[in-house]
Amino acid sequence: MKAYSQHSGKTVEDKRFSHMMAIALDPSVRYKQGVIRCITHRKGDVEVKGYVDRSELYKVAGESLEHFSVGERLEIKNQKEIIDELGGEEWDFIGLEDPDIFVDEHTGLIHLYFTLPFLNKDKAKESSRIHLGHAVGKNLESLEMTMPALEGNSKNTAKEVSIAPPNAQGIRLNLFESSRIENKTWYSTIRIGIARDMDKSWEFGETIFHPKERNISWAGGHASPGPLLSREFIDVGEGKRLGIINGREANQKIGEKT
Repeated sequence: MKAYSQHSGKTVEDKRFSHMMAIALDPSVRYKQGVIRCITHRKGDVEVKGYVDRSELYKVAGESLEHFSVGERLEIKNQKEIIDELGGEEWDFIGLEDPDIFVDEHTGLIHLYFTLPFLNKDKAKESSRIHLGHAVGKNLESLEMTMPALEGNSKNTAKEVSIAPPNAQGIRLNLFESSRIENKTWYSTIRIGIARDMDKSWEFGETIFHPKERNISWAGGHASPGPLLSREFIDVGEGKRLGIINGREANQKIGEKT
């Protein structure tokens, strides 16, 4: 006897977009609303280095977890001002990506985290800046963007967060995807983001998972953290949480392409 059966059809469909991904649901409204990343323009092949996706976040709503309808583009106050300050004249902003929703049980405020990716407008430099963006509000309609929770640079990127429970000192050692370049090879790593206050900027912590250092074929080059499951869902012992990671094999050179 199977405990679960596969849902027929797609959970989210919308003729406006050929690609949608990374849905995040709001637990404060019983997971009936949320946001999703929609690709508005794709250039290149996703399996070859150098492709560029331009994205926006859209609202979704549904009466069950089996199907959601895509609504309007998510409006975030102060977004243009923050993007302009981070990008300046040098960087091209390619859109909000990879949303995650966290509801503070003490304040009731919704914290939305997302990837803020910038590409250097000088194509010859082939460089980027990837920040872990942040917005906060009473609900999805009142979100206001702040400066990034983690501001990336040429050596440190920050994206795709996994929120951890507070430790004994009230500090959250959150997980996020970062990067490291070694011998011209790009690795996606998992690092700790030290959050003393979820309303303020975090600190870059240590790398706790480096694909090159682990003998795991499916995460030999790239890894990112998934959710840490609640103890109500699965209890693995005092002071422990079971989590999920996403992985991908190492990059390969095929002809002139990576």
